[in-house]
Amino acid sequence: MRIGSENENIEFGDLSEPYESSPYGFQFRIKVALNIQDFHGFYDCIYVDESEVKHFIKSLKALDKSRQGAAKICSVNPDELLFEIRSIDSLGHMEVGIQLHRYYYGDQCHRPVYLMGTFEIDPGAVAQLISFFRKLGRR
Repeated sequence: MRIGSENENIEFGDLSEPYESSPYGFQFRIKVALNIQDFHGFYDCIYVDESEVKHFIKSLKALDKSRQGAAKICSVNPDELLFEIRSIDSLGHMEVGIQLHRYYYGDQCHRPVYLMGTFEIDPGAVAQLISFFRKLGRR
C-alpha cells in the first residue's frame, strides 16, 4: 500500500504471519519503503505489536472522521520506525512525518543510518491506511 505523490511517498507491505510474543500479544513484520525527493530508504524487518496496530487504527478512524489531530505508530524497537499522520490546518490538510532507522553492518563495525522527513498527502490516504492495518490485524 502506497500513499503520497510520485516524488514523496511511503509504501507499507505485509511480510509474514503474525507470531505471539508475550506480554503484548501478536507481532507483525512489515516492510517500509520511503521516498522523499532524492532520498530513499527501505527496511524489510520492522516489527509492530498488535496493541500498537489496534491503537493506530482507532486513532486513524478519529482522524478520518474529524480531519483534525494525529495518529502515530511505532515499531517494537522505537528507533526503527516512527510514523505519524496529522492535520496541518483547520481545513483538514494532512501531512506525514516519518523516521526510518537501521544499522549498516560492514567493516567489522555497525553504523546507524536514518531517513527522516515530512510531506503533505491527500486526506483520502487515511482510509487507505485504515484498510491496510485492518487487514494486517485480521490475519
